[in-house]
Amino acid sequence: MLTSKYIDPATPAKEITPVQIKRVLAEFIERGANAGANKIRANLHAVFNFGLFADNDPANINEKTIYGLDRNPVSVIPPQKRVDKALDRFLSWDELSELLRLLLVTESACPIQPDFAQLTLLCIFSGGQRPWEIMTNTRDQWDEKNKTLTVPPHISKNSDFHIIPLNQSATEILKRQRKKYPDALFLFPGNTKEGHLLSAEYSKQLRKFCKLTGFNKFTPRDIRRTSKTLAGNMGISAEMRDRLQNHKRPGVSAKHYDRYDYLRKKREIIEQWEKNYLLYDGYNFT
Repeated sequence: MLTSKYIDPATPAKEITPVQIKRVLAEFIERGANAGANKIRANLHAVFNFGLFADNDPANINEKTIYGLDRNPVSVIPPQKRVDKALDRFLSWDELSELLRLLLVTESACPIQPDFAQLTLLCIFSGGQRPWEIMTNTRDQWDEKNKTLTVPPHISKNSDFHIIPLNQSATEILKRQRKKYPDALFLFPGNTKEGHLLSAEYSKQLRKFCKLTGFNKFTPRDIRRTSKTLAGNMGISAEMRDRLQNHKRPGVSAKHYDRYDYLRKKREIIEQWEKNYLLYDGYNFT
């Protein structure tokens, strides 16, 4: 849900003005999230269009007017230009090795807030899982004995269960977080009203990291793309890479499936993935 100090949630849609929309989007632009502003603009435009078309559909001539809109207040607000670039950045094996070298250090030497460093490492070690499905996950979903982490439907992008097999590298990250925060509900607790780390701050931390270290710019999504691309380089099929990363699969038969389907194959992939990225020496997980 979008919240802003410029729009009262109780305000009827027909009373929202372009000035209010402009101020909402300006909040994103002021913190450098131009692409995010464009996404919010697109979503708001679609929402107002829905109400506009619903009330003005000739097929509903005898129906009660619900929204009372006579124009879309977002239409006059231009999107930000040259910010929606093609998403094709991924790290090479050498870059991945360098990233691990920079992050696998003590907290005092870490060039990024330590919990976000651990989150980044877990996303890498788990084969490019969605950061949101990790940072909002709770400790009770971690089955240490069976070496799995379950993403439940309420935080899963495709609204279904997703079982992530865990290799040693990933497991040690979770152990470290548990030792640091023994009483926490979330795997990655944070000093936020939600109680866990947040995506906006994660992106900000990665920008700071790249600026501080001189590392070529990358985003959380680029980590996911890196894992998928390099796994393809390892010979892993596109289907299994999709299954490992919890991509939505088309078809009715794919919608209703045993949550443990393909777990053995996914575990084989995650173990093979670990062998390939362990290009550094002498790191002690404990």
